Amino acid sequence: MQKPANVSGILNEKSGSPAWKQLPTWYQVSENDHVIPPAVERMFAKEMNATTISLPSSHASLISHPYEIAQLILNATKGIKVAMP
Repeated sequence: MQKPANVSGILNEKSGSPAWKQLPTWYQVSENDHVIPPAVERMFAKEMNATTISLPSSHASLISHPYEIAQLILNATKGIKVAMP
């Protein structure tokens, strides 16, 4: 049975080093995003040294570009660092 979270412990505990500092990463930039500016997305990807694809999509790229997102995920599972057009 799941117990309620100890909110004070969650907010006060450090999480440690982020995984992207030690592991390869993949990132998709949505060029027409109005929630997260694409320039900020590119900055995140660069900071993570991520293999990046860029799509002409809104924030809902999973819906509008399912094939490209699925391919990005498959490439990440196989460790393929190929940027897609």
